[in-house]
Amino acid sequence: PVDDEYFQKLFRIPADRSTWLPPGVDKTLFYPTPAPANDSPFIVHWDGNMSPTHGVDVILRAAQLLVDDSTFRFEIIGSVHQDVQALANTLSLPNVHFSGVVSNEDLQASVHRAHICLGIFRDDDKLRRSLYTKEMQAMIAARPLITAYGEAKDRLFKNGEDLIMI
Repeated sequence: PVDDEYFQKLFRIPADRSTWLPPGVDKTLFYPTPAPANDSPFIVHWDGNMSPTHGVDVILRAAQLLVDDSTFRFEIIGSVHQDVQALANTLSLPNVHFSGVVSNEDLQASVHRAHICLGIFRDDDKLRRSLYTKEMQAMIAARPLITAYGEAKDRLFKNGEDLIMI
């Protein structure tokens, strides 16, 4: 909804001539599944393009806070940007596992085995007005989602019930 208003203003499009659609999710891959067993490591999932604008550095710094707790495992999926890899190397994070680009089926498996999924963690205009596919996939898979506050998410979901925005 916020993207809709942004583009209406940017391109001078009348409100009745445009509409906003949420990201599409393949419901044959992403659907509600039971939470993983508590006896397994607590898996924190993130996927996407690891450009600096997506806040993967925030996730790596959070993983650093938990580096001595072997019950937490961070699974990060996607092509690794050199800045992200350099930070991961500097922080020396044995609790972080990078998978690179994976098939849709492997992405599905990672989301479904996760205890919690993470969204975007940067504060800029585009991120505030957008809703991301990774966020929809996590919610459809019935996984708790932690992500940065965004106006679009705030209009569609209830913070603290549907997702957690920080």
